[in-house]
Amino acid sequence: RPSRPSRPSNLPAAAELSDASAEAHEAADTTDTAARDGHMVEITHEGRTANVLVKTEETLLMALERNRPSMSLSSLPFDCQRGNCLTCSGIVKGGSSSIVFGDDGLAPAVGENLRKNGFVLTCSSYVVGDGVKIELGQNDAAWTETYKTQPSLGMPDMGNAAAAKALRFAAEKDVPRWTRDIEKTLEKS
Repeated sequence: RPSRPSRPSNLPAAAELSDASAEAHEAADTTDTAARDGHMVEITHEGRTANVLVKTEETLLMALERNRPSMSLSSLPFDCQRGNCLTCSGIVKGGSSSIVFGDDGLAPAVGENLRKNGFVLTCSSYVVGDGVKIELGQNDAAWTETYKTQPSLGMPDMGNAAAAKALRFAAEKDVPRWTRDIEKTLEKS
């Protein structure tokens, strides 16, 4: 399984999140464990809406994977789990100030443009407050925003990048063949 993005340095420590969350909910006189262990996020996908507990120091995607059976979803949109592919893109419909964007692996200008336009990558983003609402399944819109409307964001060679990615995926499926092909290429040079 691909490695997950590292915890962003601007994410408060677990104790800080738990204390702040507990204080906020103490005023409401609640004993809900969700108030101390994370934040509820409203997720909309495939015409269904569900509230999902996103635990402290857990990415949105981790929470979605954990809650998928209770959400009655046949699938979740994700692929690389590192933020590079945009498959897990969602649109933030509320509570954007309660989201910490982790290391998404994108060029800084691309990541900033996506955030500015309301997108979130669930595999590399964390929730640190209440009121977050996200609509999943927005990867086509994220790709359109990034590569069709913003060609100047450092992606002039998209065709070569896509071909290289396809070759890499094929090579990962048959490593012995890839090794033989590389050895033949090296012998010729």
